[in-house]
Order: sequence, then C-alpha cells, then structure tokens
Amino acid sequence: MKIKDKRIKIYYEVQRGQLKRYIHPPSEYLKAYVRQLSAYEQNMDDAIQDGSEIEFVINPRQVSVDMYIEFLGDTYQITSVDRYEFYTNNELKIRARKVSPKEYVAIDGDW
Repeated sequence: MKIKDKRIKIYYEVQRGQLKRYIHPPSEYLKAYVRQLSAYEQNMDDAIQDGSEIEFVINPRQVSVDMYIEFLGDTYQITSVDRYEFYTNNELKIRARKVSPKEYVAIDGDW
C-alpha cells in the first residue's frame, strides 16, 4: 500500500460542460498517492516528456476517463484507470494529463 498523503478533488462535467460535479462533497478532498511518471514510462507511452502526466493512487471509487482531477491548483484529465485486475477491495491507479481549466456556470457535488 502506498501512503496517500496528498489532497485531490475529482469531478465530471454535466449539462454539456456547463456544470462541474464533484464525486464527493465540494468542500472535501480525497487522499491520494501522487507521483510524476518517469521519463522511461513516458517514453513507453510515446508521451511528451514535459512532466504533464501524473499517476494518482486512490481508494476504490467510481472513476472513468471522462473525469478530471484537481491537484495543487492544476487540472488533470484522466487518461486511464487501472483497477488492479478488477479486484474490488483494492486501490485504483489513475493516469492523468494536465489540461487547461475551464469556467463553469455552477459547481455541485455528490453528498
């Protein structure tokens, strides 16, 4: 198990991108283990080696590639979700790429 000592927020867009909806209460954070991908890992993925690809490890959640992560003031779009061979009581490994943040009409969260 990795130490999850970083605070992140995960959200998705609804109403044609007008509404930002967190998968948790908007005032709360999720704990995550965060690391930047190595040059080797980025090279294997044919990614640009600019540090914009990050790996997050979180406890099990309903997460998909159409969601976004907020971390240290930056926004990342989820590019892949590894469910560790589909075990349900394990961790999720998420890869995400840095994107420009958008403006939303409203912000909501799951309670």
